[in-house]
Amino acid sequence: MCREENKQSPVAQKDNPEPDYPETEFCIDEDKRGKHPCKSDSSQNASIAETVEVEFYSIIIYYTKKNGIIHIVMMPQLKIDRKMEKYRQMIWPYTLHQKNSQTRNWEYPFAMIEIAKYRRVFRKLSIIEIGGANSCFQYYYGQRGADYTNVDTTPEKCNPEIAIKYGVSPKYIFGKFEDVKIESSRYDILLCISVLEHTDWGSESGILKNISKCLRPGGIAVFTVDWFFDLGFDNVCQWGRNVDCRKFIDKACEYDLEKVAGEEKYLSGYADFNERLIRSDAYIMKVCNRGTWLTSQGFVLKKKK
Repeated sequence: MCREENKQSPVAQKDNPEPDYPETEFCIDEDKRGKHPCKSDSSQNASIAETVEVEFYSIIIYYTKKNGIIHIVMMPQLKIDRKMEKYRQMIWPYTLHQKNSQTRNWEYPFAMIEIAKYRRVFRKLSIIEIGGANSCFQYYYGQRGADYTNVDTTPEKCNPEIAIKYGVSPKYIFGKFEDVKIESSRYDILLCISVLEHTDWGSESGILKNISKCLRPGGIAVFTVDWFFDLGFDNVCQWGRNVDCRKFIDKACEYDLEKVAGEEKYLSGYADFNERLIRSDAYIMKVCNRGTWLTSQGFVLKKKK
């Protein structure tokens, strides 16, 4: 991660060379270890990722159960900087109601910092989120007086009872964002956290059209997008597809949206983007120990006044 005191990077960036820790793999007998708090008893091949922080470093630990043996792979990763860690601790108690990959340790603080730049007081702030489901943000910002709308394709993934427990009442709209009817100039902020990589091919124009429609002049759209190493732009993996950020941002200009945050060398599609360099310079993780490596990209679009 980069140090926030200097400049906020649009990817989870390292700020010091990583020490020469070798990848370590070992196994232990299941009956000799305590139950892992995130471990699923129902799956015989479940894989779980947990971060254990050691001084300025994190160790990503992967558990894979095979024939009653827990195989563990440990890989060192740098911690996020102090400012982002502060935001992560603020939001993490609200994340209990959805599955979170370790990249969210960076994505959530990135979005929160951009929201704070837009406005420090959240009362009556109008926020809409694409693919929110039981997202932590609707509870966190709802408790602080924000007017929150959650757009999701799957009603069963959105549990209004959770919102009631937090004392908030987000509005739910169900359907693909590019297809739903939405109020014009209604929102200050749009959030799209690790969702673009799951959208349909060719849906970019419809998504951007609705973003431009719903944002007030001067409003912002905050994006985080997963990048899957060695996948290219034409293939998909079980976790999604790679989005060409440059094409998306260039097309956004057609809808009065301009990029106001996001370094080009960390955004896919730009000439300065180099996957090999990103691999050595980013907070990356291995998804569910199945050979897919990813990092997160981040950028912000602003509706022209």
